[in-house]
Amino acid sequence: MSAKPLQPTAVIDWDVFDQLARETSQQTAVAFAATFIELLPHRLSMLANAVQTEHHEDALVALFSIQSGALMLGMLRLAAATETLLTELRVSPSRWAAVRGLAGTSLTSGLDEIVAVLDAGLTAQTQPGNQLGNQTKPTADAPGEEKQ
Repeated sequence: MSAKPLQPTAVIDWDVFDQLARETSQQTAVAFAATFIELLPHRLSMLANAVQTEHHEDALVALFSIQSGALMLGMLRLAAATETLLTELRVSPSRWAAVRGLAGTSLTSGLDEIVAVLDAGLTAQTQPGNQLGNQTKPTADAPGEEKQ
């Protein structure tokens, strides 16, 4: 029996981010998020190069790097997209055409939205007087969907 794939509606799950901030510190969580966003274009470039050259190990390294950071920050859509690609590479490592198509669309679509929502949320997190857990955070639901 296979596990049910993640099908998140929120761009960012702020509860996950808040947990990271509680486990480390708010400053560390914000710095981690900033570094993740700063490194994301390089990681996507590494993935694109690995897919283009059909280098299985490099593709896995890039995907795991993106996925682990996305999960730590609550970027569940991005984590789900990387999981789809990882599954494709595990099941059929020779199906590079399918991976190329998925990598080109599933990872890059919505990145601007992720960055905008994260930036707005981090700005709210770092305002004087804001406390974790009781803040008003930007809504990060998919258009037409409500967070449950």
